[in-house]
Amino acid sequence: MYGKYNKNELKIPMMKRNNSVESMKIRTILGKKNRSLRLCFTHFVVEKYGMSINTAHSRFRRGILSKWQIVGIKGCIREFLEDDSFNDFKNFYNDLPVKSEFIKFMQNEMEMCERTARARFKKFDFNDLELVGLETVYEEFIQGITQEGKNT
Repeated sequence: MYGKYNKNELKIPMMKRNNSVESMKIRTILGKKNRSLRLCFTHFVVEKYGMSINTAHSRFRRGILSKWQIVGIKGCIREFLEDDSFNDFKNFYNDLPVKSEFIKFMQNEMEMCERTARARFKKFDFNDLELVGLETVYEEFIQGITQEGKNT
């Protein structure tokens, strides 16, 4: 109990942990057993993609990631279109005839707020990390580690 409130009544609707993360790669790096790997990955993301160290550390340690951040914007668009060869990402939203269907997809499947999705896709305001997604960056990170191991 917290004062006169039951702890179950104190559900704070702040950022939630993503328990539905399907990627075993990301789940592995977020796991408690892999702290040193998670720390190395955090520094890799900070150095290569310019994310602040505090943001990266807290998101990776707590697992505060939405599916769109893991899959990446390019992955979201390709999944929505069911077309792995699609490449015209900048013009995708502007050329889309039924924007509301895509916004619902981003909201329900990819866990992006409706207002955020509309604003960011309208301007196509995404950094490189958001475009490619953490899963791709993690694969790049692991590939770098294995290449380093082969060179020594």
